[in-house]
Amino acid sequence: MNKKDGLEESFLLTAAQAWKMCNLSKSAWYKARASNRIPAPVKIGGALRWRRDELKRWIAALQGKAKTITLSLKVSQEEIDFWTQQADAKGMKLRQYILHTHRLAFHKWKEEEQ
Repeated sequence: MNKKDGLEESFLLTAAQAWKMCNLSKSAWYKARASNRIPAPVKIGGALRWRRDELKRWIAALQGKAKTITLSLKVSQEEIDFWTQQADAKGMKLRQYILHTHRLAFHKWKEEEQ
């Protein structure tokens, strides 16, 4: 099998390959799976595999719904170090963690509004 971007070019993917392809953390992947927000896996014996083509279609559908926002903020190195430590503690990339915390704050605000 050929390798591309660190993922084997195969029809079926392991959970680790799938969450990397979807640019999700391990915990985000399993939360999405628990709430049925990702395509269903194929069960082969006792193993679960995800179809690469289904994941590609799912990602494309999500990207079609998402809006891209670019923000430019001046922050201190101390703030960057703090957020980096927080992201590392959760096993997330800094950008992913910042988006995650903003989404949590947004959903909390929405709940308080209702």
